[in-house]
Amino acid sequence: MALRISSTPRAEPLPTSRAEWRRRVDAACADAAAALRDGNLDALAAIYANAAGWEDPFRAQQLRIRATELVLAHRPAALDAWVGPFAVAASALLDALEREPSDPVILNHTGVLLYELRELRAADELFAAALRLDPDLPHAGANRAAARHARSRGATRLKTRHSGRLKPLSGRARNVARRAGPATGLTLSLCMIVKDEEQMLPGCLEPLVGHVDEMIVVDTGSSDRTVEIAECFGAKVVHFPWTGSFSDARNASIEAATGDWLIYLDADEHLEAEDAPRLRGLLGRTWREGFHLVETNYTGGADAGSAVTHMALRLWRNRPQYRFEGRIHEQKTQTMPTYLPERFETTTIRVRHYGYLNHRIASKEKSRRNVELLQQEAAEAPTPFTDYNLAMSFASMSSRFCWASMPAAAE
Repeated sequence: MALRISSTPRAEPLPTSRAEWRRRVDAACADAAAALRDGNLDALAAIYANAAGWEDPFRAQQLRIRATELVLAHRPAALDAWVGPFAVAASALLDALEREPSDPVILNHTGVLLYELRELRAADELFAAALRLDPDLPHAGANRAAARHARSRGATRLKTRHSGRLKPLSGRARNVARRAGPATGLTLSLCMIVKDEEQMLPGCLEPLVGHVDEMIVVDTGSSDRTVEIAECFGAKVVHFPWTGSFSDARNASIEAATGDWLIYLDADEHLEAEDAPRLRGLLGRTWREGFHLVETNYTGGADAGSAVTHMALRLWRNRPQYRFEGRIHEQKTQTMPTYLPERFETTTIRVRHYGYLNHRIASKEKSRRNVELLQQEAAEAPTPFTDYNLAMSFASMSSRFCWASMPAAAE
């Protein structure tokens, strides 16, 4: 019975862009396909081994997944010629798992390889380990059921000319499965930027007390009690002169953070108090790079209007390459491994956002500020994204002006 896997989809200069990394992965996969066609097991093993030394571990992960999918799809004409490539791939994945056992996708891939090689007990334990880490991992539950069924029927081990390659795999796999588990002792930093937020800041900080390890509040020039309030909650306040760039201020908060994970909020974004304790449970999931929270954006008046809900990436690993870019509507995912969607998890932790309420927009003069910053950005580095946001800001200003200019309805 064939199982299913869950996935995302030579010496050379160090890649410096996403496009160059894609080409490097594609070239390595082409080499793997050629090695499979030629039956060159040494060349196939070398491709996996070279990936272990890549400077970007996520591109190495991408190559392992894609190369393994090529192996699983390989069915040569000779009766047992597939066994060698399967054993090579399983050994290479176990090499990666011995360095980092808590990777549910690689655990599942390795389990599929060992199932096909009839190392059923090891496959069963790998599937179980993958499910411990990620109970929703596609296909892992069905894969484990198939392995357990095959074991119950007394399936025999393979006897081929490649049997010598199979003997060490089972013990290694079972050791890896026993080690797989969430990390412990990791820390979480709240990162914020504020200015004149004495009304909203307490509602933001209070639900997080005791659920984050530190609060970093970057103040860009408050004239009210914002700094005093932040310090009353135990926050470390960083005074940072406004440079006309939200990214500069946000990155200053990240540079001051010491946690293994970061969560960023604005003062008008309030985490649901009952959800805050769940943050701590996410930190051990080191097979993730980030978590999406459920953000509800309230619009219109204070007591009336509508709300729009979307998923917002607000919690991620504290890595030096993850920084914001752009003066406004700043982006942070350009260096994250978004090509590995299994590295990101959607949660049901909720955030309420009040920044789009009419009185907030008016009191902060957000529309005027946004247009000015977007015009600067368009002049410095024009992009379709900036043009779109500039057009939306002008449209928003026009809409509010039209509504404000309408005469009151007759009594």
